[in-house]
Amino acid sequence: AALVFGGDPPSTLDYAESFNGTSWTEESDLNTAREQLSGAGTLAAGLAIGGDPDGTSLTAIVESYNGTSWTEVGDLNTAKSGLASAGSSTAAITFGGGGGTQTTETWDGISWTEEADLATGKQQHGGAGTTTLALAFGGGPVGGATTEEWTRAQNVKVIDD
Repeated sequence: AALVFGGDPPSTLDYAESFNGTSWTEESDLNTAREQLSGAGTLAAGLAIGGDPDGTSLTAIVESYNGTSWTEVGDLNTAKSGLASAGSSTAAITFGGGGGTQTTETWDGISWTEEADLATGKQQHGGAGTTTLALAFGGGPVGGATTEEWTRAQNVKVIDD
């Protein structure tokens, strides 16, 4: 199962669809339309994080999906788009973003906390893992070939260059 949301102009930026392994189904739309956002969690409990609502700005908005509808929850400390995320709807991590930012924040289900920054600024990159062990990989404008590992005990280190 999968959930996709948001979009890129001229498409509908508040769109959400789920995939059950065979076909796509339209789901409730995001409350705030945007592109270049990131996500964490599952089809029944997900987060839509940050993004660009108008093609020229950044947002700190975070929405939670319960399998039926979207609800705005605690905003990021730093507005960003083109970010990567990992984890669940109650324990997530997000890092990097527009302009090659290095900021990292963790979510405890209530609020976001700033953490140790990435070693290299990234945007339009991938993320995988949990709030205790995660990877940030690829992306640009710099650091396109780097992979960084986040561990709760060690924070961030470059593991591949």
